[in-house]
Amino acid sequence: MMPTLPRICHPKAVEKVAVPVERLLALSIYPNVGIKTLNQLLDAHLEFPSSTWNAQWLRKMSIKQAPLARVISDGVIPEDLLRKAQGWILETQKIGARIVTRVDSEYPQMLLHIYEAPPFLWLRGNPEVLKMPLLSVVGTRRPTHTAVRETKRIVEDCARLGLGIVSGLAHGIDQVAHRAALDGGGVTIAVFGSGINRVYPSQHRALAKEMLQQGGLHISEFPPGAPPAKHHFVKRNRIISGLSRACLLGQSALKGGSMITQSYVKEQDRDFYAIPYAPSEPQSGGSLYALRDGATLTRSAKDILSESYKEILTDHECTSVDSSSATIHAPTLLQTEILRRCQSTPVSIDVLMQAMPNQRSEVLYALIELEWHRRIKRLPGDQYIRHE
Repeated sequence: MMPTLPRICHPKAVEKVAVPVERLLALSIYPNVGIKTLNQLLDAHLEFPSSTWNAQWLRKMSIKQAPLARVISDGVIPEDLLRKAQGWILETQKIGARIVTRVDSEYPQMLLHIYEAPPFLWLRGNPEVLKMPLLSVVGTRRPTHTAVRETKRIVEDCARLGLGIVSGLAHGIDQVAHRAALDGGGVTIAVFGSGINRVYPSQHRALAKEMLQQGGLHISEFPPGAPPAKHHFVKRNRIISGLSRACLLGQSALKGGSMITQSYVKEQDRDFYAIPYAPSEPQSGGSLYALRDGATLTRSAKDILSESYKEILTDHECTSVDSSSATIHAPTLLQTEILRRCQSTPVSIDVLMQAMPNQRSEVLYALIELEWHRRIKRLPGDQYIRHE
């Protein structure tokens, strides 16, 4: 289970001074100023508070506390950048959103220590949802009927039992996850790959509105008006995984944004869950890869709650979300052959696949099925042994 991450603490800070957001936003579009520089300046602000970030302060901080900020060491922020930042602030106010910086108490705690934590975020809706235990859900934009059904069932149960659901508002699994959360009477968070005032895809405007009406939240690190772009979606994936203690992979092909999110999950040390599918299921390659790479096989909400959210799973709830899928079934011919080879001495997955070279995907899925039915046990290093 992921522990709650502590707030960044700077003992030298002697007073609480609000960050001059207008100047922070203007600097975010200053040439050669990136996330690391902005975060250095925010840390410097905690230690040496300034309500203006004027030329003298910027020059001093670029020497003492924020060496990456030397590109702005002359302290001059062009007027056109300040005007652009002012426009963003006005648009933010117009739509009823707000801007929070990484040093504000409203900033999501789970994001504080991820790699390249966003220096600031736009929030629209109910920020209290960020204090809930959250589950991120990712997956393909073209799920199979089976994946839609299984993802909806699991996510709806998780939402009903008190998990907030985080996803990206895209077609496919994202849409299924948000809808399941609402149908389960829960709340859901959408992380945008565009500006906070641009719902994408536009077909999901009604869904996005319903999310807010049911106490949910929209989040973006991109300024108002920013268009959806491929690199935006890649960047926002680190926020989707970073907000939550665990991430569920609804379904994925071997290539795509979900596999990028999987790399963020591992980097951020989040728990990772995946729903198993037969090799014959389209878009299942990434799901099978994730399971082989260490994701936990998941067929019910209980699988997620009992490992990552034990504090909200009571005995009564445990029975209501228990899975009936663990019933022992007669093994297939392929499973029987694997059981014959998996005895008291561990055997590696590579050995099994070499023995059945034309059925690699089928072998992987058979191993997943046998592990689920507790006929075999997976050991470190992709070794398998017969379950006692």
